[in-house]
Amino acid sequence: MEPEALTQTKYQLLREKIKAQGRLAIAFSGGVDSSLLAKVCHDQLGKGALLLFADSPLLPDGTRQEAIATAQAIGARLLVVDFDPLAAPEFVVNPPDRCYHCKRLILTRFLALAGELGFTALAEGTNLDDLSRDRPGLRAVAELGVISPLAAAKLGKAEIRSISQALGLSTWDRPAASCLATRIPAGRPVTRQALELVERAEAVLTELGYQGSRARLTEDGCRLELAAGGLGLMADRGDFIRVRERLRGLGLAKVFLDLLEREGILS
Repeated sequence: MEPEALTQTKYQLLREKIKAQGRLAIAFSGGVDSSLLAKVCHDQLGKGALLLFADSPLLPDGTRQEAIATAQAIGARLLVVDFDPLAAPEFVVNPPDRCYHCKRLILTRFLALAGELGFTALAEGTNLDDLSRDRPGLRAVAELGVISPLAAAKLGKAEIRSISQALGLSTWDRPAASCLATRIPAGRPVTRQALELVERAEAVLTELGYQGSRARLTEDGCRLELAAGGLGLMADRGDFIRVRERLRGLGLAKVFLDLLEREGILS
């Protein structure tokens, strides 16, 4: 079977699996995967689909509005839920499996809310490629019985982007994103101040033209990971000192530059 035909077959399987649910709540982030899931759920279930978005200090500025705009474009019902993982000690201590604790907290909250509103099942946007990666959050998904329709239909990220583009979703080429806490090394407590520092540092990089960059905190500064082409651009512009001084102005005493660029920000 040709790749395009195979993708179409998987897409049809996804639609059938969702339609069989009848009513479904969806853990919605506004990213590529959950947006496709939201679109298909809305198309197949109409008012039987409800998007749940966790608004928390872990998200960069603007993420909430992007999610709301995406839900409105799809036409799906959206409920924004306040979520503060900084109130959970098991998350704040920042163990290596921090993502497991965070995911479990969010999904537990969503399951309770979904049940109160008459939804018997909760879905989330794990795709087939995620299953082969080290993602502690997947343990929480399995433990709580949350379903992953994209993975069940064997759809990988490239196929999800292709289908999203064909359906006219603006999220089809949105770069992969992760919460701000991923820039804080394991064992260092996750605090509101640290999250805000990461967000400000990455905002500086974006302002200077280095989109898709990461500022990972170190003991007394940060380590920059630039997206593909960023190192060459910084060298061509002679931007090293300017970037360093802007970040030091945020209180980051030392600024390190990772010579290995980030790969696959669209994967």
